[in-house]
Amino acid sequence: MKPELHLVRELRQRGLMPLVRSVARDHGVLAIDVLGTARSRSLHAARRRLWSILAGRYSMSSVEIGRLCGRDHTSVLSALRGPVQSAPPSRRSEGAAA
Repeated sequence: MKPELHLVRELRQRGLMPLVRSVARDHGVLAIDVLGTARSRSLHAARRRLWSILAGRYSMSSVEIGRLCGRDHTSVLSALRGPVQSAPPSRRSEGAAA
């Protein structure tokens, strides 16, 4: 059985599948893909929104969200904190390359 199907079963038992479907629909992706391992910008945005709702409205910890959604808690924390901005290249390194 696909790991996503196990997650769907758990989410259904907790009454959270309508939330997953709603978030997926808002982002133009399938609910099963939100729970899968594929990586795309739209899936990342949908997962981030879902995890944000689970953390805020349902007061779930990153560990609980990770277990529920088939991810490591550090992935959840990273998504909830947002993307890390890379520093612009320094002038010194630009000049050295020229």
